[in-house]
Amino acid sequence: QVTSLLVFNGELVVGGYFNSGIARWNGVSWSGFGSGLFDVTALGTYNGDLIAAAGHVKRWNGTSWDTISSGLSITGYLLALQEFGGELFVSGEFISVGGGGNDHLVRWDGTTWRSAGSPGGVRSLAVHNGELIAGGGFSPGCEQQEFTNIARWDGAVWRSMGEGTPSSIRALGIHGADLYAATFNSPNLIR
Repeated sequence: QVTSLLVFNGELVVGGYFNSGIARWNGVSWSGFGSGLFDVTALGTYNGDLIAAAGHVKRWNGTSWDTISSGLSITGYLLALQEFGGELFVSGEFISVGGGGNDHLVRWDGTTWRSAGSPGGVRSLAVHNGELIAGGGFSPGCEQQEFTNIARWDGAVWRSMGEGTPSSIRALGIHGADLYAATFNSPNLIR
């Protein structure tokens, strides 16, 4: 099962639940990344490096995978990776900095992990119009916030995006100047 796709250094990178967990297609043939990974749930980049969520946050150093999630408590799946404002944002079902509480969303500046003040259960991340967009399943009152399934981070605080979406968001995507949200219930695609 394929869980994520990413174009990295001109190659299509595929992550998921299969033998090596991660592979790349150069347009002619498939190849791996070192000894591979187990159960890749998300792919992203940070400072020009390939990043994979595979139980922990891993960075490809050109020959092998380095774990960069030291200091995080991770129980459950990591769901999304997104670089924004010089930091790597990581969402997960149960993820926290230092083992306290459930942050749902954390950020890394290349040295230190810290909470990103999540609006709730974040499943997908994207950058649109200079802001980090978080989509998932959260509603007013959830985590003491006022957001319905989608929120935007301007680098300082989370803000609502209109009235939100009628159902939980599965994925976010950008096409041209438009932001799209794939939801679990009808309508399945919202712009």
